[in-house]
Amino acid sequence: HQDRNSGHGTHVTSTLLGDGTGDSFTEGIVPAATFHFYQLEADSSGILARWGSLYEMFTHSYQQNARIQTNSWGNVNLVGEYSSDSRSVDAYMVSQPSFLVLFSAGDLGENGYESITPPGTAKNVLTIGSSTTGSYGSPESGSVSSTSSKGTTLDGRIKPDLVAPGVMICSARANEAQFTDGESCSPSTHSDTGNPLYMTLNGSSMSTAVAAGAATMVRQYLRENESIAEPGSDLIRALLINGADDLGNPDIPNKMEGWGQINVSNSIFPSSSNNDLDLLYDTSR
Repeated sequence: HQDRNSGHGTHVTSTLLGDGTGDSFTEGIVPAATFHFYQLEADSSGILARWGSLYEMFTHSYQQNARIQTNSWGNVNLVGEYSSDSRSVDAYMVSQPSFLVLFSAGDLGENGYESITPPGTAKNVLTIGSSTTGSYGSPESGSVSSTSSKGTTLDGRIKPDLVAPGVMICSARANEAQFTDGESCSPSTHSDTGNPLYMTLNGSSMSTAVAAGAATMVRQYLRENESIAEPGSDLIRALLINGADDLGNPDIPNKMEGWGQINVSNSIFPSSSNNDLDLLYDTSR
């Protein structure tokens, strides 16, 4: 299927695993990873097509040997609610403990608190907000983006869980996309049309792709370095949360950033006051 509308799917996918063929500067987080893609954007209206229930979609994904499912979308009509989709996600993650699901928190931060879009309100998912980068003249890195949706959920739980860079992210632009709103961020162009090969986009969709790459690196580390053949999603979540950087005032967890900004290095090689800390991986549950 072509990405004829906004080019959103192409952009987040390339952020995760683009190989940088057109411009090495734009290489994705985990370029050697494999993936399969579910196209939910049917047209330019913003209405998403469904692939059965989320439980069914995740079942299919698991059967294709996927262990991490990243989702850069949410329901803006049930903001803050624990929806039927949220329940479906939680049910599947309980049934398959090794399957990690990420959802974007949403981009309704300027509407105030309790603005997380479901299924990002689910209990077991890793819900990702957006942090600043300082790229291309944008606000300097080290804070939560003003557009990033804030917690808590309507039933009082901390969300987002984490934030990741999501402002002015330079990634692939679909040549066929007709309704792009990103700016060119590379001199490289599509040879047949002259359209830019890469563009910048903002939001928790972009940050969730970054976070999925981080989760993939952590999972690979656990498999290859710690000989944990099938790391549980709870272990990967715990590592990312415990290694996160508190942005601004030392007040995590909070409604803006959850437990902080993802720091993969500190998650797998934690230290304090220049001293390495011991890690115990509890895989018994």
